[in-house]
Amino acid sequence: VDVGFEGVMEGLVSDVSVEWQKRICMVVRKCSEHVVLNEIARLYKEFPVENCCPALCSDGEGHFALHWAALRGSVVILCALLSTANDSQNVKTSMTDVQCGNCSCGHFQQTPLMWASSRASSESFLMIILKLLSSGANPYLTDSKGCSAFIHAAQNGNVLAMHALKVTVDGAQSFSSEIPLEHMTDHFNRSALHWSAFSGHLGAATYCVRICKLSLSATDSKHYTPLYRAVQNDKPVLVHALAYLHVETHTPIDYSMLSNTNQIKNSRA
Repeated sequence: VDVGFEGVMEGLVSDVSVEWQKRICMVVRKCSEHVVLNEIARLYKEFPVENCCPALCSDGEGHFALHWAALRGSVVILCALLSTANDSQNVKTSMTDVQCGNCSCGHFQQTPLMWASSRASSESFLMIILKLLSSGANPYLTDSKGCSAFIHAAQNGNVLAMHALKVTVDGAQSFSSEIPLEHMTDHFNRSALHWSAFSGHLGAATYCVRICKLSLSATDSKHYTPLYRAVQNDKPVLVHALAYLHVETHTPIDYSMLSNTNQIKNSRA
């Protein structure tokens, strides 16, 4: 019987007390790798192994230990948590796609892959992303705002994550979607290019245009182009770069939308 992810998750932590779940999340967030590994070992001494999965311990605020390991960037801790899935690939796949609950901090439905992708470009976070993907994480999942891991990476200028996600999806046959990952938009039709332009990340915006071939003339739900978003958020470097890319790609600029710069800056996303 397929009980779905909720049933799998509940079963894997059914015997673990709330206090212990919070403790595991706390040490994963703040303590050394040695301490984390010792606490996982202690957890198994306290509770039955078959109903004890440290990766799915909750901090009581809608986040799980696997989220904190991904955000921290520790490959050792992430691998230790993933290895607690009783060697079942189905459980590992479900576990990597665990989504935040209805928390008050705006992370609803975000996955560990999204958290890792939102960090700065570095080798450690690249390894986290690759490990999650190889363990079955689904890059096509979106959060409550419609943002995929690729968009999270673009929002934070993590070009390494963007490239890792794109290459993994392009080279895999296990992902089926009518829309390429890099062409996905959020619930407001904002692409990764819109977000990188608005956030002021030159490398991410250039990657979106030159590698992913995202359209400079694409408009979001408010009919704003990436160039408009860069002007709106006062990102002069991005404005100059996007204007250059418009010329390079022979994409006309809609000057009618850029006629009143002050009005653009005063508008809200």
